[in-house]
Parts: sequence; C-alpha cells; structure tokens
Amino acid sequence: MMKKLQQSNKIRKGAPAGVHCVPPRLNKKLLLPVDRTFATKLCLTHHLSLMACRGDAGNDFLMSQLVRSLYMTYFLWRDGFGKAMPKLFEDAEGALESNRSKGRNSGVWRMDSECFEIIGKVLLVHDDQLAAAPLHRILQAEANVYGFLRSSDGCDLIRLNHRNVKSAGLSA
Repeated sequence: MMKKLQQSNKIRKGAPAGVHCVPPRLNKKLLLPVDRTFATKLCLTHHLSLMACRGDAGNDFLMSQLVRSLYMTYFLWRDGFGKAMPKLFEDAEGALESNRSKGRNSGVWRMDSECFEIIGKVLLVHDDQLAAAPLHRILQAEANVYGFLRSSDGCDLIRLNHRNVKSAGLSA
C-alpha cells in the first residue's frame, strides 16, 4: 500500500509540463449544498444586518458584514450561481462604499434608501446561491473574499473587473 502511495506522489510531483494532475476527490458533504438550517441562519443574519443599517442600529461591523456578503455573492455569481446583471454588483459596490464612507466621516451608520434597495437585491441572489451551490464552491468563494479583503481596502473589485472585461472587448 505504501509503495502505491509513493508511486502516485511521484507521478503527481514529477509530471511533465502539460500533464494535468487529478484533483483530490471531494467527499459527499462538500458536493452538496450547505445544510438548510445553516443557510437559513446565514441568510437571516445578512438580512438583519441590512435592516439594522437601514435604521438607527447600524455600525461599521454590520456594514463590513454586508461588504463580505456582496463579494461572496459576486464570486459565486462569477462561478455561475445565481441570476443577476453585472450592473447590480457594480451599483451595490459603489453604494456600500459611499455609505461606509459617510459612516466613517459622521459616525452615523445609516444606509440610504438606494443602497438599502440594491443590497436587498444582492442578498436575495445570495439566498438562492446558498440553496443551490455546493459547499466546496461556497468555501472557495469565501476564501476568495478573505484573500481580496486582506490584500485591499475592500472596494472597487467589481467595477475594476468589469472595466477590464469591457476594455478587452469581452461581454460582461
């Protein structure tokens, strides 16, 4: 048995250029959508964050959670989960950044009605994604979000991506 493992590792490590290695098999749990109870709690958390930011209970943490939700939705959408137009994500990104900037400057973390409506639409797309996307794709999207947020100030990813696609002559 050990000899077979060593041989398979040699093949993967020493594979000539152009030869594709087989990715590890995913277990059943990773191939299925997330547990319904977990998805419901996560959706509720996102929608409650939105409602708090629309009223007087908003804060930087809740706005940041909505930014995470936006980028998670965007990455899953880019992978083919959820139906939305690219403009929804561009508008949501701009509206959230504008509202966060106002909150940082004034100390009042209240979302305007335009942002509330746009982010509400994004969260509805995300609700559908959580019901359909397999767990491994959700985990990958989450890793992409954290990687992006660690490497930047958390704005303009969507608008820059779509600007680059348009300038390359591709349809977004």
